[in-house]
Order: sequence, then C-alpha cells, then structure tokens
Amino acid sequence: MEKMTIKNKRLKMSPGGVVTLNVATRKALGMKVNEPANVSVTVDDNCIVINGNLEADKKTWRVSKSGQLVINAEAKELLSKNEHRHYWVMLDDNKREARLMPY
Repeated sequence: MEKMTIKNKRLKMSPGGVVTLNVATRKALGMKVNEPANVSVTVDDNCIVINGNLEADKKTWRVSKSGQLVINAEAKELLSKNEHRHYWVMLDDNKREARLMPY
C-alpha cells in the first residue's frame, strides 16, 4: 500500500510531548516488531514529518518498541496550538514517512 490516512479521534499528544505511534505508522516507518528504532522529526507546512530513512546530518529521535516517541519542542508547540492536542496520520510506505497533522 502506498499512502494511507488514519483519522482516529484517539490519536493525541500527551501533555509532556509524547505521541504513541500506532502499528500501521510503525510499519510504514520500517520498524521491526518489538524493537526500538531511531527516526528524524521535522516540522513542515503545518505538519510533523517523521521519517524512518535516517540521514547523517539530521538529529534522530528514539521510538520505543511500544511506539512511544518524545517529540521536539517545535513539533510539540505545533500540536499544542489545538486545545485537545489531537492529530491525524498520513502514511507513505514508499518514503518510509509519517505525517502528523493537527486538527
């Protein structure tokens, strides 16, 4: 599957800046079952881009084996603009990329 959008009202950032990535998102990022991974997190066009393809010049963030990710301050600020901190996920398997879009 190339692209998929997940609109689930339970997808939410915690007050501390932790997002939990669901199984479909972890699969799109290329994570293996029960293994932690490193990803890059950037903010682009009012969405948070999480990329499983690591580049040498970008800072990486750790995703736990259960899918918990502590996001950076810029991404946390973007999700905090909305009172409830909810987001949708747009997945791209070919790019190994997930986009979190606040709503």
